[in-house]
Amino acid sequence: MRDLVISKTEIRSLLLRLLALALSVYLLVSAFPPFMNAESAWVGFVPLILLARYTRGLKKTFLWGWAAGTGFWLFNLGWLLQLSVTGGSWLSAGAAWGSLSIYCGLYTGLFLMLASHLFDLWVVGKTDPETAIGGMRGSVSVLLSLPLVWVGLEYFRGILFTGFPWNGLGVSQFRNIGMIQAASWGGVFAVSAVVMLVNAALAFTLLRFIDMFCRRKGPRFNLPMILGVGGSVAVWLWGIDSAKDWLKEAELSEVRIVAVQPAVPQTEKWDPDQGMEALRKLNSGTSLAAALRPALIVWPETACPDLVNTASGRSSGFAATLTDVGVPILAGAIEYEISDGATNFYNSSLMYMPDGSINGIYRKMHLVPFGERIPLEGLFPSLSKYAPLGFSCTPGRKMTLFRFSEKGPPFSTLICFEDIFPSLSRKAVKNGAKFLINQTNDAWFDGSSGSLQHLANAVFRCVENRVSMVRCSNTGATCFITPLGQLDQATDEHLAQSGDVASGEGTHMGTAMIADNLPPTFYTLHGNLAFALPCALGTIIVFALAVVGAYRKNRSVSIERSGE
Repeated sequence: MRDLVISKTEIRSLLLRLLALALSVYLLVSAFPPFMNAESAWVGFVPLILLARYTRGLKKTFLWGWAAGTGFWLFNLGWLLQLSVTGGSWLSAGAAWGSLSIYCGLYTGLFLMLASHLFDLWVVGKTDPETAIGGMRGSVSVLLSLPLVWVGLEYFRGILFTGFPWNGLGVSQFRNIGMIQAASWGGVFAVSAVVMLVNAALAFTLLRFIDMFCRRKGPRFNLPMILGVGGSVAVWLWGIDSAKDWLKEAELSEVRIVAVQPAVPQTEKWDPDQGMEALRKLNSGTSLAAALRPALIVWPETACPDLVNTASGRSSGFAATLTDVGVPILAGAIEYEISDGATNFYNSSLMYMPDGSINGIYRKMHLVPFGERIPLEGLFPSLSKYAPLGFSCTPGRKMTLFRFSEKGPPFSTLICFEDIFPSLSRKAVKNGAKFLINQTNDAWFDGSSGSLQHLANAVFRCVENRVSMVRCSNTGATCFITPLGQLDQATDEHLAQSGDVASGEGTHMGTAMIADNLPPTFYTLHGNLAFALPCALGTIIVFALAVVGAYRKNRSVSIERSGE
């Protein structure tokens, strides 16, 4: 009978943990595009924090967290499966989707493992009457530590193995203008920390209710909840005031720009039989854009249908036929150069002037692993046959400052997913860029949430550095973002009505706002040194303490058993 009772208890415990895992995955997935229920992010980690509190053993807690994290990423990165339609096999798309999800899930596993250690360190087993939640000091210590540990793990995910900072917890709030202003001093990591702080506060509140119910005690002063809710409200109010102050103090000038979205399907982009239709779309959009007389026309990433050799310093091929429209064109193209008998390919952004000259080239620095460049190809040349483009690109070495005229404000470009890396945008702005342009080709993931998630991440590069961004995509999120992270009116209205962005062929005219009279943001000046990096160092310390504590515990158990 005793064995039967234990078995039922274990089954009930397993079911509760599975329920917590499923609930957290559901809430966190719904917080991001395409669902965009941003409020879910504020409670999404509560079930997992409770699971960490009531699960004994670091290994077991890590595995539960890993499973939850992998489940979230499998849903969140589902757009990767679209690669099987637009340029790859089901096997390669599934492998990319599954392996990346499993890898990103590791960080959630580590978070729960470290959360469990923090509970053991400051809460579990203390002699304080509030044994379910520990003493007030212990509760507050864990409450404040959890957001910092989470930020540290997000930071590591963004830099390790070339980095993948996609969809940090704070990105879920990309339409919450008041809250995201915190990114101007701590980057997107600051917003992630606030969201996790509220999750931890709610988890401690539930623990307090559990303690009251089990021990039949009356309500007690709930400092964790006050800190969590009060802190988030304070950050939001500060953000609102900060945005108002910026609008009041900024002496704005505007640059009128037209972004051309040709909407060429990825399956037709490099197809010779479909080449004339692709040219027609780009030609039509450019002619219409030129009629609007902007300061600059922008084409998306790799818009030129032919390879471009810039050795002559002048436009050639298809681009040469359109440079006489009287407006500078910023074009995306695959560029090549021949050096010492070898051909190097670059994913580039080229500034074509009306006289046919090329006034600046930016070569993409952060290439997509296994997409634009095959890792270790230099050591194993046979791997080159797996390159989706038929060749591997060479990374660029420097950020470029473009000007469309002698008096025009300088700007820099970010190609494809480079706009998800805070360091690149910050580097461009520190280098003198007054606004940013992102040229991308989200047609690889057309019909999925990939383009909208990409846009959500890009919003934070604007707030971090208080600069505008023009996004020009082959399909998907072609739009204009203000220095406060607001989308242009047409995009915002379309997003509110349909839950997505317009992905069809067209031209998008808007303005890049520039405020020359204001100093750089704290984040532009200091980057992650003031917040994310200290959090990362703290996470390493907590991890080391957890590993040492587990080793000593296991060693003590081994000694006791040997003594018996």
